Amino acid sequence: MKTYAIKGLMEFQALIPAGRSCIRIPFTGGSMSGYGITPATFSTADPGLQHLIEASPDFRRGRITILRADPRLPDCGPVELCGAPVSFTDPQEAREYLADHCGVERSRLRSRAAIAEAAREHGVRFEA
Repeated sequence: MKTYAIKGLMEFQALIPAGRSCIRIPFTGGSMSGYGITPATFSTADPGLQHLIEASPDFRRGRITILRADPRLPDCGPVELCGAPVSFTDPQEAREYLADHCGVERSRLRSRAAIAEAAREHGVRFEA
């Protein structure tokens, strides 16, 4: 598992080029206080996604950096947050989660049926 960081930002949506399209990577959890700065981070154990991030222009320029790399840590993917299944009853919350954590295009999530279909594809429970 590798954790990537963007220093000086609390949140950031990185658009990483992947062929003819882009992948949206959500960096979250950053903070600034009188005690210091915590960078926004994104963690993944997927070697393909790691390669895309490390080949991106933002990584090459130094905007995205590797905060830590530990092959022993399990990947808590977007579908399960460390063992807790994700479920929604509000379509707007489901839409935001699918867009931010699963990389589904927001334009594809315009109706309840489309949100339910995308949720089923990504293993997210949505009770329409």
